[in-house]
Parts: sequence; structure tokens; C-alpha cells
Amino acid sequence: INRYEQNIKEIGYVDCLDMIQIMNEDAEAINGNSENVCASVKLQFKQEMVFTRQAFRGTLVIENSTSEKLTDISPFINATNEDGILATGHEMQINLESVEGLVETTDGVYSLDGNQMGTFTFLFIPTKFAAPNNDVTYKFGGSLTFNDGNGLKQHTLYPVALLVKSSPDLDL
Repeated sequence: INRYEQNIKEIGYVDCLDMIQIMNEDAEAINGNSENVCASVKLQFKQEMVFTRQAFRGTLVIENSTSEKLTDISPFINATNEDGILATGHEMQINLESVEGLVETTDGVYSLDGNQMGTFTFLFIPTKFAAPNNDVTYKFGGSLTFNDGNGLKQHTLYPVALLVKSSPDLDL
């Protein structure tokens, strides 16, 4: 059982109940909206491990599969540690680095034309406090708010796990 619990944590869940709850929410969303799917959203990283103080990038890709424009698009990205505690800027700096394929309509709010794909690229910098003494697995997720023409919707991002390894402090 301990091995299974460790595997669950390695793929980005706090525990088995967290995994079941998120999977049930995803199934309800898919089953409840299967005929109305207007966009696919995916948060992705190219690596599985980083050291503290080592910046890395992640992308949030949105594919609008309808002919209608998506408006009021606003991403919210966060990181939680193994205990499910939300990381602050003290542990993890998260900055929007670039946007491709989307049009900024107001400060931090975007639109995406029909049958188009857009990408938000974020720069993540785990500070030395992200893993001060031991390695820590963080789950990166958040939400994406958008208007598909039928009102404002909020999509929870499937969490992606990443191991942050502790870096040594060098004294000279």
C-alpha cells in the first residue's frame, strides 16, 4: 500500500482521496458537457525535476475547437506542496513570460479566435525555500476562466507534478 501511495504522490496527487475526487470531477465535466466541448486545455512541462533556484518553463495550451471566439480568457496558475499547501512567492515565483496566438483585450485578459490554438508560457523559479532541507514534489495547476458565448466558465487545470530538489548552500 505504501508503494501505491507513493506512486499517487509522484503523479501529482496529495493522496488517494485527492486522486479520486479530481478524477470524479473530470468525469462529471466530460459527461455533463460532452456535446458542448469548445476547447481543450493542457498544462505541460518538459522536465520532471529541477533544483531550487533553477528557473524552468511551463506552457498552458488552449485549443479552440469551435468556429466561435473565446473571450475573457484569464489563466490562474499555482503550485502546492506535498501537504496541499499553496506556495507563495516566498517558495515559488510564477511569472507569465509570453503569449502566442491569443489577443490581449485588457490587462491580463485575452481572446482566442475560433479554430485556433493559443499558448501561455510561464516562468517558474523555485526559491531556496521551496525545498530548504529535503526534496519536495509540487503540483502545478490552477484554473482557466473563459467565455464561450454561453457565459463565463471556469476550467480546473489537471495538476502536473514536478520534483524540486534541495540545493546546497555554499559558504565562502
